Amino acid sequence: MGALNNHQYAEEDGEIIEPSRPSGRRLAHSALLARTVAAEKETPSPLTRTSKRQRSPEKVYVPGDKPRSSTLDSKAAKVDDKRATVNTGAANEATADEEDIDIDALLRDNDDEDERFLEERRKRRREILLKFENSDAHDPDSHIRGSRPDASVAEDSGFLLEKTNAKAAPNSEGLSAADYSPDRDSNEDDVRHRIAAKQTAAAARRDIPAKDDSDDDFDMFADDDAVDTSSNVPKSGAISAAVTTAMADNWDDADGYYQIIIGEKLDGRYLVQSFLGQGVFSSVVKALDIENDNKPVAIKLIRSNEIMQQAGIKEQQILERLHETDKTGRSHVVRLLGSFMHRNHLCLCFELLGMNLREVVRKFGRDSGLSLQAVRVYGMQLMLALDHLRKNRVLHGDLKPDNCFVSEQRSVAKLGDLGSACDVEENEITPYLVSRFYRAPEIILGMPYDYAIDMWSLGVTLFELYTGKIMFPGRNNNEMLRLMMEARGHFSSRVLRRGQLWQQHFEDNGGSMMDFVSRSTDKVSNRTTTQRMAFTKPTKDIKSRVLSATPSDSAAEEIQTALRFAQLLDRCLELSPEKRITPDEALQHPFFATPKIK
Repeated sequence: MGALNNHQYAEEDGEIIEPSRPSGRRLAHSALLARTVAAEKETPSPLTRTSKRQRSPEKVYVPGDKPRSSTLDSKAAKVDDKRATVNTGAANEATADEEDIDIDALLRDNDDEDERFLEERRKRRREILLKFENSDAHDPDSHIRGSRPDASVAEDSGFLLEKTNAKAAPNSEGLSAADYSPDRDSNEDDVRHRIAAKQTAAAARRDIPAKDDSDDDFDMFADDDAVDTSSNVPKSGAISAAVTTAMADNWDDADGYYQIIIGEKLDGRYLVQSFLGQGVFSSVVKALDIENDNKPVAIKLIRSNEIMQQAGIKEQQILERLHETDKTGRSHVVRLLGSFMHRNHLCLCFELLGMNLREVVRKFGRDSGLSLQAVRVYGMQLMLALDHLRKNRVLHGDLKPDNCFVSEQRSVAKLGDLGSACDVEENEITPYLVSRFYRAPEIILGMPYDYAIDMWSLGVTLFELYTGKIMFPGRNNNEMLRLMMEARGHFSSRVLRRGQLWQQHFEDNGGSMMDFVSRSTDKVSNRTTTQRMAFTKPTKDIKSRVLSATPSDSAAEEIQTALRFAQLLDRCLELSPEKRITPDEALQHPFFATPKIK
């Protein structure tokens, strides 16, 4: 259904109240109705769809913009109608006995009747709007009718992070996104297998036989294989400068991480303030740039390892390329400020941001998730980041809430940690690329992949932000596929046959749909059992899960926005990567064009 036609609606009301020979009372009603309709034309409904030319991106995130009170409008209309009637001599059109009617007394005597009339009119309008909402929510082509917002309007400090509705009950179903800790991925086994994987790839390019240190069942991003390595890192994550004398030239720990020293000056200008964290490839510290008014920065110290150093150089090159094509810094990718070497460690200096999005969910949306308004702002900004990567032919390769960072005011989100990023042409087949919960199906199935893997990861991330729950908490790749089919339906045989690894998870029955072979391991007996399963329709569809995370007493406008959000996720999480929405298309989706929720 198109935009609501207020003119037709007014005529419909006019036909109800206007007889062929109007009385003084009806003249007053007609004047009142005309004034009210004119006011509504000047203030269109926020749910009314506009064309590309009419839609202004600036209205997406502008706070306020509340429509004028209908009560005030009706009072103002009565005063204006009185003046208009007197000034234009409308009484001359009535009969002689009607010319003596006191308009002021008439309006006072009929206030109650006016209110009943307007309430009936409002009720009919709501019914029409509801019909419009239902029609728009099921429009499969509505995503192409929006206009892409400009990057300059993607930042907004006027939104709330929490779901403010008092009846918003926590969502108890599923694994909490706030409680999941990706830090367990950075354990000794993970490090060994990551290094082995890169050594194997490098050896293959040089035609040198590589040492076989692989494990077919090992998932480099899995939690199941995690071991505690906290004993390798000082409790504070750093050591005091007072003990550096005893260290002599031994600046690294056993795994090649630089042992952080609080108060140390790096590259002659960066004064180390605190230890921020440690990942597989590096350690990160907060420092002050004493040559730039003590501006705080984040410095990433790559591990002293040839493979890790090469990965760090690759990240540096990609970040420099992204910066060259975004001089204004509007792409929402964390900015690289510089690089240097320190005690045989490559160091990358970045702008310092605040929390990552998992920490934001933990603080403001535990179990219940963030507000739709916050999800829309962060989602738009991260879509802009993916669009920038795509234009530079770059895959992020590990998009998740932990690698998306927000400003101190929490109004701006940026995509960071490009340690797994690569050129789109370097898409080597591996079933363990991307953290498991955010891994696209084509990676698991061994299919050729491209930019669509990042869109899948972002779709899962946005679902997580709104619901507060992990969307696909599979313990291994096989369980990940099962959870995907529960939400999205079955894979076609045509899609599966394009992969190199589909036979690990499916059996060909000769039909258009293969049978899924579910494998589970008993933790007590360590025995693996298999079960053949056939999926037809989704049993845990996205729309139902999004609505279950929406407060039950939400306004119609917010429910409509939630439906548009579910529609966007449908496009982000297409099982076939060719059908998945692109960042540019997503930025034109009605979810990002919806007026700000009050």
